[in-house]
This record gives sequence, C-alpha cells and structure tokens, in this order.
Amino acid sequence: MRMAVQGIGVAGGFGEGLEALRAQDVSLINSSEPRLADVTALQQFVAPRALRRMDHFSKLALLGAHLALQDAGSPVLEPGRTGIIIATGCGPTATTFQFLDGLIDDGPSLVSPMAFAQSVHNIPAAVVGIQLKIAGPCSTISQLKSSVFCGVQTAQMWLAEGRVDRVLFGAIDEYSSVLSQYLVEAEEPSGEGAAFFLFERAQGKTRHGLIGDVRMTNDDSLASFMRIHRVLADRPLKIHGEDASCHANIWGSMFIAHAFELAFALSADSVTSHVCVSRDERGQNLCIFTDSAGGE
Repeated sequence: MRMAVQGIGVAGGFGEGLEALRAQDVSLINSSEPRLADVTALQQFVAPRALRRMDHFSKLALLGAHLALQDAGSPVLEPGRTGIIIATGCGPTATTFQFLDGLIDDGPSLVSPMAFAQSVHNIPAAVVGIQLKIAGPCSTISQLKSSVFCGVQTAQMWLAEGRVDRVLFGAIDEYSSVLSQYLVEAEEPSGEGAAFFLFERAQGKTRHGLIGDVRMTNDDSLASFMRIHRVLADRPLKIHGEDASCHANIWGSMFIAHAFELAFALSADSVTSHVCVSRDERGQNLCIFTDSAGGE
C-alpha cells in the first residue's frame, strides 16, 4: 500500500531540519572528519531536567521525532492508534562500548547500571513513546543495512492491517571511534544522525509525497528504473556503468544512511519520482519508491 509522508525530521552533522539538509552542496564537502550531530536543539522541546541522564543515542531519536512532528504541524496523536518503529544499524554503540570498558576496568560489581540500561537497542523507542505519550505498538529493527528497508515495510504492514492510523518511523545511528574503523568505505567520512518520518495511509493531500513500492531488485531491474526514476543510493553505486546519485558526504557513512537519502528524495521541490536504494551485505538492492506528487 502507499503511504503519505506528513512530516520529516532530520538531524546530523549538517544541522537540524530539512532546510539545513537541502542547503548542503555535496560537491563542496570534502572533509574526512566525522559528521557529528549536535542535539542542543532538543532543549526547545524537552526540559533540560528530563534530558540530564539521557544518553546521546536516545537524544538523537527524541530530537528527530520532535522535528518530524513539528514539520507535520504538531498534530494531536491518538495514543493507542499511533505506532513507533525505530531502525538502527548497530544501536547505541558509544554507550555499549562505555559499558564494556567499565566491565573490563572495574569489574561486574562496579560497572555503571545506567550504561547497561541504555546500551540496549530498543531504549530510544521507549524514550520516544514515554515522552510523546504514544501507547500504540512499538518495534525496534536492527539488521545492519537492511534496517531502514525492513522498518518501512513494517510501517506499511501496520497501516494496511489497520493496527494504527499513523506510524512514527525513525532511523538512528551514532558515531563510534571503534566502529568507524570498520564502517568507513573508500573516502566516505563516518557519520551519525536521526531521520524520522510520520506516515499515514495515502487518502488525500500529503505534505511530502508518497511512498509506494518497497522491494528487492537485481541490477538489471534497477538499471531499467533509472530510465524513469531518479535513483539515490546511500553510498557511491554504479548500475551497469551509470552512477546513482549519492549524498553520503553530507551526513557521513552509517548503516541507516538509506533513511537520509529517503528524506532527501521526499523533500525535493520537483515532482520527480525517486528510487532510494541501499545494497545490503548479500548484494541485494533494497529499493524504496517515492512519488513527490502532493496527493491522490
């Protein structure tokens, strides 16, 4: 089924919001420094006291969620009819390594219980649900480069089955100096950030267009799509000798970069349809099709 995208919230090394994202010129960004996100803007939405013990990973999620709802016009969410889906490649890596360092250095009796509690992958979904008073179904998906693809598919299923009327879907990854040694490919800088979307059933006008088909394809099919769609890839990708568009230099290399390309496509001013693709660890092309039309 097709989903209407009513709100988008993004935060990363480029700043916060769609305007900051679209203002970047990828051809002028050549630094190899990590693309790190500043979550100071979260204090516009949440009292500092509530943020005191919250880790960076959860703050990224909460900031992305608030920005998406603000972009959607701050709708009143029916608690039991709104779902939350979080996609992450590796989860709260900085907190996890902090916990492991404490375990090694101080032993199990002195390691921080707070670090342990915040090291689980689904803590941001709980934080977002509690802060926004959302009581609908909640799921966290962590499947490396497949996480965003599977998360969007899950949102489609929930809406098609009538489980919810809205889905707040977000993708988050945070920078880790340990993981960056593994993640950086070619000359791509490491990155971190959050990209959130408010999805509804496609029944009328949409703020940011539509998401249609979500499926795996081979290179032959993807090459045929390039004749009628603009193809955006989460990292440099050639399909039968043709380059897909890639903006990884803006937000950096991370497992959930697919979500940032999706936000980039949906926020485009033109009516061009897009295919946002991520190639997973098995070489499959994970494709999300978008239509920038303003309604049905």
